[in-house]
Amino acid sequence: MSKTSQSTKRWPVLGVLLQIGGAGAIGALLLPYGFTFFLVAGWAGGGGAALVVGIVFSVVVTGFLVLVASLVPEASGMTRTMGGRVAWALIVIVVGTVVWFFAFIHDDARELNSNVMMTFPFSAVPYALVAACCCAREAQPRS
Repeated sequence: MSKTSQSTKRWPVLGVLLQIGGAGAIGALLLPYGFTFFLVAGWAGGGGAALVVGIVFSVVVTGFLVLVASLVPEASGMTRTMGGRVAWALIVIVVGTVVWFFAFIHDDARELNSNVMMTFPFSAVPYALVAACCCAREAQPRS
């Protein structure tokens, strides 16, 4: 048993925080770059190039999210099996990206996104929120 796994059994909230923080960090670090590559590919190479970049980016982000879920699988009932980890990663990337996109549109309409350094923390929030919603634990019977 790994040291991380032992510590999350004693403090289960640590595993939940690792999953939420990991999903937020992946969203903050990868989403702005992936969206930029997607737009550049669509502009330079057309719809086919944008589709390829979108698929590759989705696979890479899903892989990183599965890795995060694999580090602390006992943090959520959903991430205990490999299929659950993949489902968790897909839910986080799809719902997080949709929420991020709507937040970006709303932010762009108010012209608040002029500060590029705020892009990274604001990109973390939708993914962390979706991961937090997916970290529901089963109710334990009281002794």
